Amino acid sequence: PEEEEVSSHPVEKESPVPESSHLVRSGEHPLDFSFTAYDEDIFICGSKGSGKSYLANQIMKSLNGVSVWVYDFNSQMSSSRAMVFNSLDDLLKVYDEAKRGHYILQPFDNSENTFRRFCQEAFKRGNLVLMMDEAHSFLTKQKQLKEFNNIILSGRPRGISCITISSRPA
Repeated sequence: PEEEEVSSHPVEKESPVPESSHLVRSGEHPLDFSFTAYDEDIFICGSKGSGKSYLANQIMKSLNGVSVWVYDFNSQMSSSRAMVFNSLDDLLKVYDEAKRGHYILQPFDNSENTFRRFCQEAFKRGNLVLMMDEAHSFLTKQKQLKEFNNIILSGRPRGISCITISSRPA
């Protein structure tokens, strides 16, 4: 199949959600941090079992009024406000009608191609906060994916923030 060409022109960027201090509960201790959706990125790194996915899940739940897509490699993310999908096509169909909300992809086909397409489709649409759990499963120092790099290097003008979660720093 032919690849669709993505315009190099920025999508009409929504105004960033005003910078605000988010109070995220992580265990008994609240974490207070500043994050401007559609304008900043976050990288969460830690050892196995250290609470990376738990923290990311708490951050997702704190993002009110923000469109969020989650690539949930190990099916660890959940929210009563999010819709969970096992097929990227199903997620896209619902999102393209609603244009807002929290969407979690827990793909049956957890392949590199699915991850690439997830990144590509998000880049086309813009105005999203993307959360990529277990990013080290597809990204290494030796292997950078063009679709992910587009988000990191050119996502900001398209209104894309990325929250990347990994147990490997590089």
